[in-house]
Amino acid sequence: MTGKNLYNAINSIDDNFIQEADEAVTLKKNVVSFNWKRFTGIAACIALVLCASVIIPKFLPTLISSKEAHQEKTTNAILNDYVDIYYLENGTTEIKKESVKLDYTPQNIFQEWKKLNNIPDSVSMVDYKIDSNGYEQSGNSSTATYVVGDVFTLNVTLSNEFTDCLTKSNRTALLKSLEKTLSYQKIKYKSINIFVDGQKINN
Repeated sequence: MTGKNLYNAINSIDDNFIQEADEAVTLKKNVVSFNWKRFTGIAACIALVLCASVIIPKFLPTLISSKEAHQEKTTNAILNDYVDIYYLENGTTEIKKESVKLDYTPQNIFQEWKKLNNIPDSVSMVDYKIDSNGYEQSGNSSTATYVVGDVFTLNVTLSNEFTDCLTKSNRTALLKSLEKTLSYQKIKYKSINIFVDGQKINN
């Protein structure tokens, strides 16, 4: 084939064929590029997960144990404290005091008071309630504010068996020792009321 024939053959190619061939090459390049980017993203995610699965378990136990130790220390500081327990010495009406370290709860403190005053196990604390002159102040239709009171009253109910422990000679002193013991909190009570079977038994 002569150069002239080759020139004529090239010039006789339809322009539509050239355009279709160019579009096919461009489409093929785009498909390959898109798949490569997707593969790169997936590979990066897998690598990140693998690294995290190796690193996190090494530090997690330390973080958890540190947090638990802090919580335990805080709880112990609140619950365990020295409380003054008042009692009658050797069956007399003389009130003595003993500081005892125990859990800071009304029931535990009452149990310790019973032990020092030789109160039978059948006697129990039925109810323990703190009342105040606080009140709820109405706001708009969706909010309300509680105003904290400044006058507090402690109401304690004991089981009926407690009346068997009271005699003419020890009644006043024994009840006084219980009042002083139950006022261990950092609250100044206007009054402490001790009830048995719905009746107030202290002055």
